[in-house]
Amino acid sequence: MLHPLCDIPDATIIIARSTEIPTAELSGHALNWAVASALGADKVVDYSGSWEHGGFLLDRYNVMYRFENGHAEPLMGYRHGMPGVWYHGPDRLVVACRVAVDAEMGSRVRVPKELI
Repeated sequence: MLHPLCDIPDATIIIARSTEIPTAELSGHALNWAVASALGADKVVDYSGSWEHGGFLLDRYNVMYRFENGHAEPLMGYRHGMPGVWYHGPDRLVVACRVAVDAEMGSRVRVPKELI
C-alpha cells in the first residue's frame, strides 16, 4: 500500500518517520489512515467522516454504544464481546473507526508523523 501523501510504500514511511500514539487519540487523516491499514485497504478514504465509507464498520466490528442521559454525545462505544475496551468520540463513525483500529492493530499504533 502506498502512503497517501506520496508514492513511497507505507512500510518505508512508517519505519523512517512515524510515531506511536494511542488509538483513542487518533482523529482526522491519521485515523482514516489507521483504518485503511487495519483493513488492508489499498486506498485511504474518509472512514471517520462519511457514512458511505465508514458505516459498515459498525456492523463488521459489532460496535455498541452507550448514550449518557439520553444524549448521543459524548459517545462511548466498544466492540461487542469486548466490553472492557471503551472508546470515546464526537460521533458514531469516529468511535467505530477507533474500535476497528483497536480490534486489528491494538491500543497503540504507529502512524506517519505528517498525518498527526
